[in-house]
Amino acid sequence: MLLQTSLWRDIIEMYIVVEFHTEAHMELEWITPLQASEKWGITERQVQSMCSNGKIRGVVRLSKVWLIPKDAQRPIDGRTKVAKELKMMRG
Repeated sequence: MLLQTSLWRDIIEMYIVVEFHTEAHMELEWITPLQASEKWGITERQVQSMCSNGKIRGVVRLSKVWLIPKDAQRPIDGRTKVAKELKMMRG
């Protein structure tokens, strides 16, 4: 089990090359839900929930692990006053 955990950690921390239709390549750095939770000041479970609900753009699921682009922005919490004001503006 320890070997598998170490292997997954290595896979998650490496760069992943994404191929676009134009045959251009771009390297993206990925972070885990734990790293995103520390960055955004919320729990790891909240980040995982946002990933599974499609609230974070560009996430990828690799087996049981979510990979989040390093430059991904924290989604607005729908329960806050700011989110309710945005909803009212949009109609």
